[in-house]
Amino acid sequence: MAVYKRGNLWWYKFQFQGRSIRKPTKFTNRTAALRAEAKHKADLLDRRAGLSQKKIAPKFEEYVKAFLAWSKQHHRPKTTALHSTNCDTLKRFFKGHWLDEIDQAAVESYKSDRLKEDRRNADDGSKITGATVNRSLTTLKLMFGRAERCGFGVSNPVRGVAYLPESAGRIRVVSFQEELTYLSKASQPLRDIAQTILDTGLRPDEVFRIRVENIDFAARTDLFLECRLDSIHDYGTLAKRIRRRGALRNDREADVIHPFESLVCDASV
Repeated sequence: MAVYKRGNLWWYKFQFQGRSIRKPTKFTNRTAALRAEAKHKADLLDRRAGLSQKKIAPKFEEYVKAFLAWSKQHHRPKTTALHSTNCDTLKRFFKGHWLDEIDQAAVESYKSDRLKEDRRNADDGSKITGATVNRSLTTLKLMFGRAERCGFGVSNPVRGVAYLPESAGRIRVVSFQEELTYLSKASQPLRDIAQTILDTGLRPDEVFRIRVENIDFAARTDLFLECRLDSIHDYGTLAKRIRRRGALRNDREADVIHPFESLVCDASV
């Protein structure tokens, strides 16, 4: 066992199962630092012997595999794909680290270093945005939250870390004149597709996935959009991007939907 002083605080360092353990004690007294070191080593021995409910934390890259396997079972494919992309980035920074070695200081360092990186395939020399970093922080926070629930001896280092400010993004508002010009020249079924997107705020892939059972023709209610709204928690941001409503917005939108009312329930709109 060895303790040493860095600044005003004492640190300890020892080897355990081929792993180098090094942590600050938050103590300014050497005797207290020795007690903290002894307690940490005793906890590790208890976990190895099965005397403690806490499990020994794995290395980051090893736990990523387990996390993505869990995500595949509990999340939609696009969500899992996003977590996988974020994990590839996180592994560049945390590969080789044990989960319980990653603390808030490491996360803050990741934030600052990541912001200095160039955007992939960007010719203008632009840097990674705060929104991109925040998405990876969300994945990291979810990973450690699950690790805690699985009984590993870790604390979530993202808890208490401030997310970076995000810009509103590149927003292009279509004018009424542009809308009328486009719709007057669009052929079917592209006209109805574009009209539905304009009137509902749905994304193109969401429009293509609308089915007859998503529409309540009697109540003139778009259940598909309601489900999307229910899944979004930040209504302040949502209000800037999409109008929240429970009914088909106007007769124009209804005219697009009602011709499909007589179709069988498993037909796609």
